[in-house]
Formats: sequence, C-alpha cells, structure tokens
Amino acid sequence: MLERIEQAIVEGVVPPDVANAWRAVRADISRLLGLDAPSKSLSVKVDAESSPLFLRFKKSIAGLDELRLEEAFKYLSGLPRTKTAQAPDQSWFPKPAPKTLEGQ
Repeated sequence: MLERIEQAIVEGVVPPDVANAWRAVRADISRLLGLDAPSKSLSVKVDAESSPLFLRFKKSIAGLDELRLEEAFKYLSGLPRTKTAQAPDQSWFPKPAPKTLEGQ
C-alpha cells in the first residue's frame, strides 16, 4: 500500500499532502480494526539509594580515601560465601483459596 502511494507521488498522480492524509486515514483504520502489532510500554524507577542495605554500606565507607576503599573491597571480596537457594517472591502471587471438604 505504501509503495503504491510512493509511486503515485513520484509519478505526480497524487500530491504529497493528499498522499499523507490518505496514509493517516489508513493508519487510523488499521489501528481501529486491531490490525497493528500489539505493543506495551513500562516505565520503572528504581532508586538503590533508598535501600537500607545500601544506606548502611554508604555510611560504613563514608570518609574513606581511594586506597582505603580498595582495601575494603579486596577484604569484602575475600570473605567466604554461603550458597543459598533463591526462593521466588511469593508476595506476587495470590494465595489459593482454602479447600473445604464436602459435608464440613
């Protein structure tokens, strides 16, 4: 469709402003009929500076010079880690309704 409009403009059959209006009408029709590909957008703001853990860390390193910071990072990197299984956050999922047995 757009190629035919382009060809009509090139050949001088249709003025550009008429072709542009025609394209806009076709786009509106397509959107109204649901022919366009679905799209979604999401805006999220994450502020790490409000995390209690980050605030504790920031307070702990306040006033350290670059050399001391590097020493702290080296020390922290060398601490042993314990592996923990990450359970999914259940707060995102509704709790199932309790089942009642017939006759109770």
